[in-house]
Amino acid sequence: MRKQELTEVISIIESLYLVTDFEIKNDELRTNIKLNDSDLFFLFKMDRANFKSFTCSYNVYTGVERKNYNDVSKWKHFTDVKSTFKGWLTNSISEFIKERDYPDPLERLKLEARLFAGGHRDASQFSVEEKLIVRDVVNKFGKALEQKFSITDTAKQEVKNDLDYLSDSVDRLNKRDFMAVCRQVIYDMGINISSNLLLDAGKSVVNSSLPSISPTFWKLVEEAFRIIFS
Repeated sequence: MRKQELTEVISIIESLYLVTDFEIKNDELRTNIKLNDSDLFFLFKMDRANFKSFTCSYNVYTGVERKNYNDVSKWKHFTDVKSTFKGWLTNSISEFIKERDYPDPLERLKLEARLFAGGHRDASQFSVEEKLIVRDVVNKFGKALEQKFSITDTAKQEVKNDLDYLSDSVDRLNKRDFMAVCRQVIYDMGINISSNLLLDAGKSVVNSSLPSISPTFWKLVEEAFRIIFS
């Protein structure tokens, strides 16, 4: 594939994903695009006699197996094959990444069980080092929430207040009482965030009933608090 056509292909990828998520191999007649850490690929094949004529081969994500397509019945204009490539990105690749990155519900259930089991019986006070660890965990958790969720200004302030409350609690609560407070604060925070998500143009989600907590929220809790609730 010529550099001009390759530039167009890369631009399509950049409009949807990070180029670094793909391995791109290009030579005179064949250009292979492969999603990293997967077996999903899209192969452009250029006509030796016409640099604007292409066929393509690719496979698609179907849940478990891969379905292969070989569009080699006839040469097509580069624009048509490029359109097929974009469809591959927006459908098959999108579904694969969504499933790959979706929080494991079984892991979430295990985390919830640890959070709400109430089995922490250590009534000793936090050491100076432990206080620093807890505050670092809470601080990183807050930053992760800011990056992942767009919520109303009111909810944002409430989340900040909750995080400050947790950080301050290590000075006045023993470990057992802190764990109990932390579990409740995290749960309330999850409900608050999930019920105050912002849509485009700053519109907030309206929930007529108590919402379920976002799976993404639980994933962030697991990543941040694993050291505390392990």
